[in-house]
Amino acid sequence: MTAAVSRLIHRRSVRATAVSVLALTSALLVASGNVSYTASDPRGTLLTAQAVLEHGTFALDAYPDAPSDYRVVERAGHRFYAYPPGTPIAALPAVAIARLAGLDMARSGDDDKVQRVLAAISVGITAVLASSLAFRWLRWPLATTLAGIFVFGTPVMSTMGTALWSTNLTVVASLSALLLVSRYDASGGGPVRAATIGALLGFAFWCRPPAFLLAGLVILWMFGRAATSASTERRSAIVSALALSAAVLISLALLMLMSRLTYGTWLPDYYIGGRLAASDRFGTALMAHLVSPSRGLLIFAPAAAIALVATLLNLRRVLQVPLAALALVWLCLHLVIVSRFPYWWGGYGFGSRLLVDVLPGVFVFSCAAAAVVCGSSRHWRVLGLLALVPAAAAGIWINSVQGLFNSATAAWNASPNIDRFPGYALDWRLPQFLATEARLSERRRRHEQWLRAPLQPNVDYTVQSTRLEFLDWSTVEHVEGSALRRSVGATPSVRFLVGDDTLRGAERMMLTLGVGAERPLTGQVLLNGQRVAHLTIRSREPEYYVIGIPRALVRTIEYDVLKSNVLEWRGTLEREETPILLWAVRVHAGRRRAW
Repeated sequence: MTAAVSRLIHRRSVRATAVSVLALTSALLVASGNVSYTASDPRGTLLTAQAVLEHGTFALDAYPDAPSDYRVVERAGHRFYAYPPGTPIAALPAVAIARLAGLDMARSGDDDKVQRVLAAISVGITAVLASSLAFRWLRWPLATTLAGIFVFGTPVMSTMGTALWSTNLTVVASLSALLLVSRYDASGGGPVRAATIGALLGFAFWCRPPAFLLAGLVILWMFGRAATSASTERRSAIVSALALSAAVLISLALLMLMSRLTYGTWLPDYYIGGRLAASDRFGTALMAHLVSPSRGLLIFAPAAAIALVATLLNLRRVLQVPLAALALVWLCLHLVIVSRFPYWWGGYGFGSRLLVDVLPGVFVFSCAAAAVVCGSSRHWRVLGLLALVPAAAAGIWINSVQGLFNSATAAWNASPNIDRFPGYALDWRLPQFLATEARLSERRRRHEQWLRAPLQPNVDYTVQSTRLEFLDWSTVEHVEGSALRRSVGATPSVRFLVGDDTLRGAERMMLTLGVGAERPLTGQVLLNGQRVAHLTIRSREPEYYVIGIPRALVRTIEYDVLKSNVLEWRGTLEREETPILLWAVRVHAGRRRAW
């Protein structure tokens, strides 16, 4: 009986059937989902393909109803889709078929239908490729299971399944390239296979700029393999590495030529390095990409967290698995790059959308970790299984249920606008995958009730301003034609909001206080519980004191949602009975310490 079961497991037909069922099920699930992002960034992809078919140009001038917002750029008097050209080019056959069927990509309904079909196909292909890649290190039952978790329990389903993002074909091309690389490592291959890998990596770059990371790492891996190969095989290995590099460089050269002829620039705007402009939120973004409740990879792909733990516990053994080290380096570099994006949260989307590009790498080191655990003692195998099952179930519920069928998760982005208040991506009170209409309504009510207008830079806000909230201060008094407030406690405080734009790129916030006292008074000034100045007030008349506050201490409305800045005065004990007189508060950005 055992031998029969073993033979059944090893039969190729059974394995192929399991993979086919996985691919078909994933594609059908995508096709039945009711959450759609087709009207966001991807709107314009298929219309560009239609423009190429019907007018021989990437320009959208012939379509007056084409998008006219951030998705379109103007160059040389023409309007173009702002996103990379790889996906529109790859979609040409599908759009040609759609046109024969009477569909028009200028109509949003038709565009949505074709996008959803292509999204379903891309997810199905991803399931096949992931299974094939896992077979390189694992027996097919576990390999297919991990592939299923990868597709249903990560943003593969909740992102790639909701629209034809440029990410979709990037993932397909990257998985295909990694599959060929893994086979190359196991059985070798000639320049033709190497050039095919290079062409796939080059095409991925046509779809998404960060794909150049994988291309560069694979090139280094191929040359490293050539350098360490036996002397009898070294020449062939070097030729293959050169063929792969040439294919990547030719793809890049073709992209530059196409861009020069089409847009008049050597690269499309989407590839320009300004997208990597240094952000003073790099640390916040890096943490958010990993563990934030609404954008964190380890939250939206819990099985990846289990794989990461297994990797850290068996780092040396995992890194000995072919391609595992390459995958980990790729993930780290990608994290650094996307954390520098000004819009690191990825705008309107679900979960860790900007990390979908690198999910093939996550899958590779997950398979490597699984292979190591399978080769360990029974104790570790059982422990790994007990950890994987709930993580997989949570990931499937988050991505294949909430992300694909709960429309409130899409409305979460606008309640309030995530682009205006990205701090909500860090707010554990309502993670995106737990959104419901009732919870969103309550969050909007709370937000609108709390929200005050932030202080504008270089404006004096008097004690009569409604933008300031006063605690332990008197009511407004008018003395000699000016309005002031008197402190009525030992720790009077002022609460206010600051916009992130006010301090973007600044090393500190400059805070100006117009204060006085009935007699000389010494005390500490604190912001958000941290001492920022030791201040001596010498006169009853208003004097202006400028305090430089490190940027890290300041809460900004966009990120520190529902948190005001709290400015406190703490006088010395013997002077607590002496009131402070406050006239005005002013803030502005600064680059040098003023106090």
